[in-house]
Amino acid sequence: MNLTSSGLTDWKHASHLLTSHDKSPEHLNSMKQWKELAVRIKKGETIDNQEMALLEAEKMRWRAVLTRLIAIVQSLAVRNLALRGSTETLFTPSNGNFLKEVELMAQFDPIMRDHINLVQKSISGHTSYLSYNIQNELVNLMSNRIISEMVSEIKQAK
Repeated sequence: MNLTSSGLTDWKHASHLLTSHDKSPEHLNSMKQWKELAVRIKKGETIDNQEMALLEAEKMRWRAVLTRLIAIVQSLAVRNLALRGSTETLFTPSNGNFLKEVELMAQFDPIMRDHINLVQKSISGHTSYLSYNIQNELVNLMSNRIISEMVSEIKQAK
């Protein structure tokens, strides 16, 4: 008799049926898995925790990459230098100040070096945050923040 699929209907022999169920290979296997899960939960070694750790590491990696890209855009903007060149490809002549600064940073910074290695290995169209779109977006975000700070200072001065 399989208690998990049909339930218990013979209440007179319930004790015997429960004992035989407790000794069944299915029940023993389920109990083993349940106890292993309990141990993993206590140790924080569940698949969810592993996935969350991977997700957190990926988030931190992207945050580090974007922080460096923002610094490059700020550096070029403060000096009133053009970001883009005539090409949009890393390690090519005339690819612009932004990509040249990314290449330079990658020579000394392991995070940017790893990012460029991933970009070069990835399929075209994969997110790299090195295109003119991110450059324009960062410039727009910076200009909006500057304008909002200026407006705030003007309002406080009144």
